[in-house]
Amino acid sequence: MLCKIQAIYDASDKIGSLEKLVLKAPDDARYIAEYLKCNEIHAALFSMIFSLNFTLGKVTLEDLSKHFNSHILYFGDKLIDFDSLVQRKLIRRESLKESENRKSFLQSMQYYIAPELYKTILKKEPVNLIFRHFDDLPTFLDKIMEIIPTHENSSAGYQKMEREVSDIVSKNEHLPFVMMTKAFSLTNESLLILLFLCGNFIKGTASFEAEKLFESIFPDNFAQHNLRLDFVVGHHPLQKKGLVTYEKNSLLSDRSVSLTEKCIDLFFPDGKKIPSRKVEKKLPGLVNFREISKKQLFLGENEHKNLEFLEDVLRPDNFMNLTLRMEDKKMPKGVAILFYGGPGTGKTESVYQMARRTGRDILRVVISDTKSKWFGESEKMIKQVFDQYRSYVDAKETAPILLFNEADGIFSNRKKSNQSSVSQTENAIQNIILQEVEDLQGILVATTNMTENLDKAFERRFLYKICFEKPTPQARFNIWMNKIPYFTEYETKCITDKFELSGGQIDNIARKCLMKEVVHGTPPTLDEVLKFCNEENLQSSVQPIGFKK
Repeated sequence: MLCKIQAIYDASDKIGSLEKLVLKAPDDARYIAEYLKCNEIHAALFSMIFSLNFTLGKVTLEDLSKHFNSHILYFGDKLIDFDSLVQRKLIRRESLKESENRKSFLQSMQYYIAPELYKTILKKEPVNLIFRHFDDLPTFLDKIMEIIPTHENSSAGYQKMEREVSDIVSKNEHLPFVMMTKAFSLTNESLLILLFLCGNFIKGTASFEAEKLFESIFPDNFAQHNLRLDFVVGHHPLQKKGLVTYEKNSLLSDRSVSLTEKCIDLFFPDGKKIPSRKVEKKLPGLVNFREISKKQLFLGENEHKNLEFLEDVLRPDNFMNLTLRMEDKKMPKGVAILFYGGPGTGKTESVYQMARRTGRDILRVVISDTKSKWFGESEKMIKQVFDQYRSYVDAKETAPILLFNEADGIFSNRKKSNQSSVSQTENAIQNIILQEVEDLQGILVATTNMTENLDKAFERRFLYKICFEKPTPQARFNIWMNKIPYFTEYETKCITDKFELSGGQIDNIARKCLMKEVVHGTPPTLDEVLKFCNEENLQSSVQPIGFKK
């Protein structure tokens, strides 16, 4: 690794740009990129900072521009690449003190390699083993929370995640928290659940929805299924040891898992708050992207391609470049997106998964909360939604997604001006929204089942419009196999061929099957599932009203 870094440095003198450097030493750049798990431009930039740290100490953009014989604005244009390396903790950044500050913002930033990374490279250890020894509990749990939801829905990914967590735990046995967990002799499964709940607890989340908890940690459907049953009947080891509680609400899907008072007192002896951690006040309707559990969606090819493109657009680096370019060309900087199609086709869940993958929170608008019986109040409330969104965008490095679910309730066709005062109020609200979308500086996503009700003025303001079709027979088969894994492929195909259900309808039936299994102790038979399908598929069973001709 050191030889490759030196080769990059030797090739860099007066070369002009990082792109030319990568072309001049492609094999060395590729080797370093694979080691650091980054692209080749980042690998070249890392190598230069690594090398110049030995001769210059902390490196500024001016130092790099002199070495490359390029203008400082070239490296100013690479700030996103510097930020990416900083976020991954491969390099560190400092600003010069005011007394030492130079001519401009670009010249005030200085960069250096983290000491832990020097040791890792010198010992020829994998880079993913760095930063695993921590001095305080919040940092330890932060690292755990970065790793746990990354099993990529596969057994191999889960095993890798489990090994990484075990490695971190073993390297931090000096922490009282880790010592306490060892005293309970927990299995790996129980330890992962406990760590996940504790990590969310110090971020201000006191309880976690059971379904999302299971899906976030365990990719295997059978493992999730067995966990549900264990928690429902109170047989899970964490329940028996008095560390977690399973809150039994009226609906099974609404149940949540949380730490008990005993657990909080044991693991957080300094009080129920972590002094070193500032917990942000959660806005009403705000969904943190870290709380969104990974869910596999079975969409058509067009929807899949369109969502992949959108996710690339919304990745922080790309979105920042996009908004800057739009601003230069005097174009609107906001991105408004419309997801439309039949109910249960995956529109809302696609928004959540897109937010999770791009690291964006969701500010969810409840349409009914924007309407009031008092004259003038509805207009104020909808204006407040956008004001609140703007303030959140200003406060965050990564803009959240403003989500209007079932937006036809508020984006509908405008009424004639001579109609009732209610119509006038609705028109006023829509005019406010039209102007806000026009001036948007962020990301708005609206979902609807009824595009025919949308006002034409709104259609023009949506930059992207994606149609969600009903699932194909193959997609339905995959959904059934995923939701009810204990049926054979032949039995699943029988259900698939007989009923053209949406993903949302299949989800409802899967919940009924689980409820039946919990109550009676055995999963439903094929005939019982077919009965559930008939009940769900109302359109096929409803008789027309009137006389037959």
